[in-house]
Amino acid sequence: MSLPSSGLAQYLSPERIPLAVRQYIAAHEGPLCVACSGGADSRATLVLVRLLWPDRPCILLHFNHRIRPESESEEQDLTAWARQWGIPMAVGYRKEHESITEADLRAARFSFFEAQLQAYGSQILLLGHHQDDALETVWMRLMRGVSLEGLVAPRAVHCVAFRNPRGSWTHYAQLRPLLGFSKVEIKRACQACELPFFEDKTNAQDGCLRNRIRHQLMSQMDAVFSPSDWRKGFTRSCQILSEERDYLADHLQGKFLTYDFSHTTFDRASIQALPLVEVRYFLQTWFSYHAISPICFQQSDWLFQALQTCEQSTLMINARYRLILSPKQLCLAPKPIDFAPFQCRFHQGVIFLPNGAQCVCQIQPCTPDLYASVGDKRGSNQHGVLLDASCFMGPYQVRNRLPGDRYQPLGVRREKKVKELLSKRKMSNKSSLPVFCDCNGRIAWVPGLPPADCFKLSDKTKYCVFLIYEKDNFI
Repeated sequence: MSLPSSGLAQYLSPERIPLAVRQYIAAHEGPLCVACSGGADSRATLVLVRLLWPDRPCILLHFNHRIRPESESEEQDLTAWARQWGIPMAVGYRKEHESITEADLRAARFSFFEAQLQAYGSQILLLGHHQDDALETVWMRLMRGVSLEGLVAPRAVHCVAFRNPRGSWTHYAQLRPLLGFSKVEIKRACQACELPFFEDKTNAQDGCLRNRIRHQLMSQMDAVFSPSDWRKGFTRSCQILSEERDYLADHLQGKFLTYDFSHTTFDRASIQALPLVEVRYFLQTWFSYHAISPICFQQSDWLFQALQTCEQSTLMINARYRLILSPKQLCLAPKPIDFAPFQCRFHQGVIFLPNGAQCVCQIQPCTPDLYASVGDKRGSNQHGVLLDASCFMGPYQVRNRLPGDRYQPLGVRREKKVKELLSKRKMSNKSSLPVFCDCNGRIAWVPGLPPADCFKLSDKTKYCVFLIYEKDNFI
């Protein structure tokens, strides 16, 4: 049965679909898997794929995060729509015990997509990212600090490698056919063709950074510049950067052909002698070979500074590996650890600690409901705290506990020794607990204890820092 909205291609011209996407599909056989949330962009992607490649098998992949109340009814509607038009569909679900951070949700979603690609024998995953998504991503990465590689993402064609359940490497491509269209264009096209789609209500809220960029920063840009002109210019700049990135990548790949990245040890002096851009490429390729995700820019900055010295130091890369910088070598080592003293600086993201724990740091708006939950003790517990971002200033510090450490806990009139506070709580692992400080070294929190009184939330707090300490057998 033919799809409705056959006129969609009149509004979203196939000529504006990136040439690289069209060429990749033409050059590779197999089913086309389309990630579809039910929103306008993913629905439009699915319909265009069926219209432009009618002879290719097409599978709809839907992942239900089970967070929003309406997600179940949306899944049912999407299932009925797919069945009506003869589109095979596979649905995945987030497990109830799994984390709901943005990064974890994305990891769960793509783990499902990759499993379905394996099941259907496909090497192509089509995603509904559009021009606005790309612009928002660039803004976010510019503010956090990013390499040339990060500025050209998301790419129209992005080749991905992952380990399948058998332990071998599998390759597939993420294709984004709508990068040349704005969100407004896509919604208008769907409405004109009477193509149904869902609106995620959380997209209208300013709870996450991407939404704040979308509603506040992008609207200001539209007010200052001609919306069509600055968006086209921004997109063109990203395209030029992409071309330069490809040229640089080819050059670097040729230079490092003689390196055997399967090794876990390299000569420190030879790496120190490389230009900084080549050090970045070396680390990225080395870590990637050992299935290590790219490190954040705070870790990169620390590593580049440490590399230029002759001192021995250690960097926790993730939950499985640490990087040891000895006077003569760089060595990737498994995690069995307990080294002291340790100290590192960080902003947002995940920090992997020497005791095998990890800390998640997020900055978010302080809503009245959130402030009220802290006031009645529901917003703070042994595993996490909320601190006033205007008082708790970064870059933050995390270190091991030192003799004489003391601070004033929330609700206490004077300073107390950390050692005494931990002893009163009879915490068996108190010697390995980290201490979190602000940029000036003032103690803000020790897991298991109340936060410092000087960093508490108030009714005037606009943004708060959320610290979460995660470790098996915490107390």
